Amino acid sequence: MKEINLVGFNGAWHLPKPHRRRIIANAAALGAIVAGVECKWLEVDEELDPTEWIVLQDLRTDAAAGCVLALRCDRVTQVENVAWHVGTTNKMRGFPAARMETRHILAAEVQIDGDEWLTVLVAHFPPKRYAWLYTRMLRQLRRRMSQAKHPVVVFADWNRYAAAVAVGTGLLTRVREVVGWAISPGMDAAPARRKHVGGDHPAVVVTLRSLRRH
Repeated sequence: MKEINLVGFNGAWHLPKPHRRRIIANAAALGAIVAGVECKWLEVDEELDPTEWIVLQDLRTDAAAGCVLALRCDRVTQVENVAWHVGTTNKMRGFPAARMETRHILAAEVQIDGDEWLTVLVAHFPPKRYAWLYTRMLRQLRRRMSQAKHPVVVFADWNRYAAAVAVGTGLLTRVREVVGWAISPGMDAAPARRKHVGGDHPAVVVTLRSLRRH
């Protein structure tokens, strides 16, 4: 497999739409597998050339639309088993529903260059003040990881630092501050790089050299 850049960004849902459109364009210029969170109220497929990109975004609800995956057609040759899973719901006993939207986990299997397959997961975890919801969502993420047929990469706004992500997932972390990637052990990946694209957090870019260490 040729090297491929994984890009993760925060869509900054509260900013004006023209600014958010620039975030999408800036992030897309950095890689071939581009994952985003906080993308509600923005139709990402309208911001990218459909002849060059496959965009996975569920616009039926604001909560589901928050997680998005954009894949360059010249590198990603097949996409299968796309699904949005509930990570944790805000409709639980004793929980004030208005304070946080339901969190989803976007899952997809992608084939790179007509050869090797990768499972990509995208999520936005609850903040620390909702620690019990974080634990529930982490359990759901691990469930999706255990069901994966291929090596796994996860992009998330973890709302936790790298050490906590590593302990919680058992994956190798490429996290800067609280945002970034976690990847299956055994992959050959460069350290994370931060790139400012205009969102609440810098985008996190990881060059994946191989799905297996040589």
